[in-house]
Amino acid sequence: MDAIITIIGIILGLGFFVIIIEFICKLIKRFLKLFGFFCEICPKCNAKDSFKLDSTKIIDRYNTSKKVDERTATGKRRERHIKCTKVVKKYVYCCRSCNYKYYIERTEELT
Repeated sequence: MDAIITIIGIILGLGFFVIIIEFICKLIKRFLKLFGFFCEICPKCNAKDSFKLDSTKIIDRYNTSKKVDERTATGKRRERHIKCTKVVKKYVYCCRSCNYKYYIERTEELT
C-alpha cells in the first residue's frame, strides 16, 4: 500500500500531498488493524501480529543526486540537482512464538 502511494506521488510530483496521504493511510491501517484487518500472520506457526524488529543492518551506502525545485528571488521556479547519500538497510523481523525470521530491504536518504 505504501509503495502505491509513493509511486502516485512521484508521478504527480506532489511531495507535500504524498506525505499527507501516507499519514492518512497509516492511520487507516492502524484503525483497521484493531478489527483484524492487515494482520501479519507467521507462515510457520500461524500466529497473528507476533513479529518484532530483531535487527537493522546497513547493507550499502552510495552517493547520488536528486532533483529539487527552488524559487528564485524573483519568484520563478528552477530545477537544481543536489548531492545526497542513500543507504540500503536490511530490517530483520522475528516471530515471538516460533523465532521465524524474514527481512525487508529499504532504501533511505540520509539527512
